[in-house]
Amino acid sequence: MFKEGTSLTGKTPTELISEDFKIFTIDEDKIGIAQVYTMDPESLKDMKSDLLSLMKDRIRNEGYSTFIVMLTDIFKQASEMIVVGENKDLIAKSFGKTIENNSFYAKGVLSRKKQVVPPIMNAITNIEEL
Repeated sequence: MFKEGTSLTGKTPTELISEDFKIFTIDEDKIGIAQVYTMDPESLKDMKSDLLSLMKDRIRNEGYSTFIVMLTDIFKQASEMIVVGENKDLIAKSFGKTIENNSFYAKGVLSRKKQVVPPIMNAITNIEEL
């Protein structure tokens, strides 16, 4: 029953990136982060290319340096981080990950404010050290 309630089937990419969206400015980088909660991350597969295209459009049209969609699996207590933009490799590296097909898996990452923004902020402000 919970899986059905958190399925992404029937939602559009526009709805997904607009539902729970926040903007963070770190130094001179404007980063958009949307968070989508689900117990059915497989339901995103069919719309991922459209989602990436829309994210890239937002970067161009709204001046973001990076755009992230956190696909948070509340059952597995992890997030798939879908990232586009100039800082995508740096962001993956700040989590000890390598980006592949514009995403990486972050086990235990559930909070945008407490677990995502701080390592990104640290990576961007200390970019020359990485």
